[in-house]
Amino acid sequence: MQESSRLGPMDVRPRHRVGRSFRAVALGGVALGALIVAVVVSLYFRYIHYERIAARHVPAGAVLAMRLDVEQVDLYEPVRRHLIPLLGGPTRSPGEAAATLARLEERTGLKRGDLRELVVARGATDADWVIALGGIFPRGTSNGVLAAALAAEDPAWAPSLDGTAVVHQGAGVAVGRAADGAVLIASSRLLLTAAQDPTKGYVELDLAPTGSGCIAMKQAGVDAIRSWPLAPDAEPSRSLGGVSALRGDVTTTDRVTITLKLTERDPGAAQATVQKGLAIAKGFDRSSSNSGEVLLRAGADRSTVSPPAGGSAEVSLTWERAEVDQAFQLLAEAVQDHWR
Repeated sequence: MQESSRLGPMDVRPRHRVGRSFRAVALGGVALGALIVAVVVSLYFRYIHYERIAARHVPAGAVLAMRLDVEQVDLYEPVRRHLIPLLGGPTRSPGEAAATLARLEERTGLKRGDLRELVVARGATDADWVIALGGIFPRGTSNGVLAAALAAEDPAWAPSLDGTAVVHQGAGVAVGRAADGAVLIASSRLLLTAAQDPTKGYVELDLAPTGSGCIAMKQAGVDAIRSWPLAPDAEPSRSLGGVSALRGDVTTTDRVTITLKLTERDPGAAQATVQKGLAIAKGFDRSSSNSGEVLLRAGADRSTVSPPAGGSAEVSLTWERAEVDQAFQLLAEAVQDHWR
């Protein structure tokens, strides 16, 4: 009897196996590996990789600027809790601002979780400022989408005639996208336009475009902060008078450290300013009700001063993570006070 006649109704005829060469198997493996790599690379550039571009939107003529990389967890959490909610309206209560921001996120697709860095730059006066938000934001969110989302919250928001910005008809604040995907907010349409195309403003200020964070200013910026009150009996204008530039670089480990480099205009002025500033900060009471004074004292107590060299002086100030969070809270409160 033939073999086929011995097969039962549930039996399956054995397949005829075709031998494959090692070369064919290897080529198949290479092709599969290449496909996997292509998918991984595509996902990386779409959802993970981000090129730091926010510093490129510091407008020419800015007198000071600050950049923070919020992928650093020590900086992301305080920024997320205290600063980002202000984008929902600095004059509103925290609850109202958070609700507004959530609606804007839903309408525009611009999520706070996609934020990777932010830059704040100040122009010649306090009234001139630009905020640049960089992240893995969807490119499809056009200025038209922004206009519709903002107008739904406040009809005073309207698109510009050329469609390159959305302008608040009362406050004059302007919002828009840059060609590289950054989201820009500026005190005026004119300043927004100046920031939309990449500039070398950050180079002029010596602002680091990468790293955990940086604050930088040249002479005009130093002059601008000379009137900031450091303490009721302090005279910061006198101590900063001989300083021509200031730069602070942020490093994060188990603590957060800011290394300040002061460039002097007058011989010995930078080192004198460092010593006077530390003396003022160390004179603050650790139990003071003024949180700013307590934070300055904490940073000064952990400070290290480098020997002066080349017409500059350096001092490093270190804070614990909880203190950094408190500092961002104070910064948020200062912004709210400015807008009220």
